[in-house]
Amino acid sequence: MPVRMRIDDLSACLIALLARLDFPAHDAATIADLLVDSELRGYDDHGAYLIGHIVGWVRSGQVDPRATIEVVSEGGNTLLLDAHRASGVLAARRAIAWCIARARGQRGIASAGVRGSSHFVAAGPHAALAAEAGLIGFACSNAAPWVAPPGGRTRTLGTNPMTYAFPRGNGPPIVLDIATSGTAATKLCQAEEEGRAVPEGFVRDADGCPTTDPSALRRGGSVASLGGELSGHKGFGLAMVVDLLAAVLTAANFARDAAGGDWGQTFWALDPAAFMPAADFLARVDLQAAQIKGGDARVGVDDLPLPSERAARRAAAARAAGAVTLAGPAWRALERAGGELGVPLPAA
Repeated sequence: MPVRMRIDDLSACLIALLARLDFPAHDAATIADLLVDSELRGYDDHGAYLIGHIVGWVRSGQVDPRATIEVVSEGGNTLLLDAHRASGVLAARRAIAWCIARARGQRGIASAGVRGSSHFVAAGPHAALAAEAGLIGFACSNAAPWVAPPGGRTRTLGTNPMTYAFPRGNGPPIVLDIATSGTAATKLCQAEEEGRAVPEGFVRDADGCPTTDPSALRRGGSVASLGGELSGHKGFGLAMVVDLLAAVLTAANFARDAAGGDWGQTFWALDPAAFMPAADFLARVDLQAAQIKGGDARVGVDDLPLPSERAARRAAAARAAGAVTLAGPAWRALERAGGELGVPLPAA
């Protein structure tokens, strides 16, 4: 059953839970902020719901709350970090901040890779930091193998998210944030918990056949590639590219070996001023957006949203109200984590 909660209460609860897991105060606040942001934007499988997974990752040793992120190498335009199993959120924030600082001016572009990392919650907010600074941002990560190749049954690649973020002159950044699979594995977990079927094209059973039963994933099935039965080779190809960029290139665990953690991530930031005056670029982005949104819609459709536009509206409305509605799986994850860690939950 959905539960309405004040945003400040949710944030304080998550920070308290993360502190009980031995995350330093600043790190706990940084991770909680991203979980809350995902919740506000409507990505409930990557919001408060993930606290249960974080508890499991810390307990299993896949995430070390006290790890020190190490600089392996640093050049003029490139950086390589070893997170040593720190939270992927913290490694991502450090990497993209470095890219933003280095990409400005004459350098024009900077890229950072991370190895020994973990789940960074959501790709979009990391790249969006570059866009908010007037740059073009990119982020990608590999993940535990849930996806089988077209025609195959063996889980080989992760859901491997990737994101691009572009600044605008008039409006919030345009952020394309996608998994290279048909859906996130956490959405299938939520559907199974609630006893819901999922659309065709999201999951395959242990024989590699399409099914609408999300429990098939737990019983040896796999997450379907983006594109489903007709064009899943495209999604799988993108997943392979992300694995190459994020993990093969950074010396992180890749493909099937990523089941044990130690994932890889790659980030970059590009200064549009390296190509044209920044104001001209922003004006051209706004013009493109206006052409898309100003096109004819089919009957019954009253809006042609840009990527991330609906999510930004949801977040703005929630922040204005000061409260957010948690779906049942998220609330139950908080209850379980609170019970295990001895943190009382705020009144609903």
